[in-house]
Amino acid sequence: MSWPVRTRQGAPSIWAFGGGKGGVGKSLVCAGAAVELARRGQKVVVVDADLGAANLHTLLGLLHPTFTLADFFAQRGAELADFCIETGIPGLRLVSGAAAILRAAHPRPAEKRRLVDALARLDADAVLIDLGAGTHYNTLDFFNVVGHRLVVTSPEPTSIQNAYAFLKAAVFRRLELGLAGHDWVQGLLARAVQPRGAERIDSIDELVERLAARDAEVADQAQTLIDEMRPRLIINQAGPREQKRVLGALAVVCRR
Repeated sequence: MSWPVRTRQGAPSIWAFGGGKGGVGKSLVCAGAAVELARRGQKVVVVDADLGAANLHTLLGLLHPTFTLADFFAQRGAELADFCIETGIPGLRLVSGAAAILRAAHPRPAEKRRLVDALARLDADAVLIDLGAGTHYNTLDFFNVVGHRLVVTSPEPTSIQNAYAFLKAAVFRRLELGLAGHDWVQGLLARAVQPRGAERIDSIDELVERLAARDAEVADQAQTLIDEMRPRLIINQAGPREQKRVLGALAVVCRR
């Protein structure tokens, strides 16, 4: 997989690593990718955005980080670069997560926006973000707002199921925010995630069709939001044959 770095405007290329289940090696994959990019001569910042359960510093051999995201949130006007920690690996810096700090685990929308804006101002070729597992709104919002999205899973059936659930939740959260000005759309999205019932919507295609039946322009906006996601999949702990099997299984459920 190629890793584009730095946009034409000079901002870093930002990658988010998400997933629906813990224990699939997401943090290890993110840390490994950061180390490899730095080894290739790139300037890399890796950000532990597993808010409230940070562990990326441990994987990089830093037992007691000098700064964390909690410090960044606490100091208005500060730049994120002020809280980057040298890892000892040439070219690689870390923004450590705020482990076990309840306030930092639930940032307000303005704080999330401030963090996203600060990421784009970092002096780096690439910024890699290790998100928490699951479908918490904080996780989904960070996953949706960056330029490049990676979902990490493993070959186990439960992991595949959770990867699908994560992708579905990310799509619906993206539509919820992107089409927030249309109250009727919010009602339709709420019905779309119902597990049963006469008004249940069984696929993304059916959802877009329902939107088009009411407002073609809104349906076009929704389709654009969906098309722009283009998530990539990393199947950890699997050989080529298992990877092909997992891809096939996910393709089947995603079409439903």
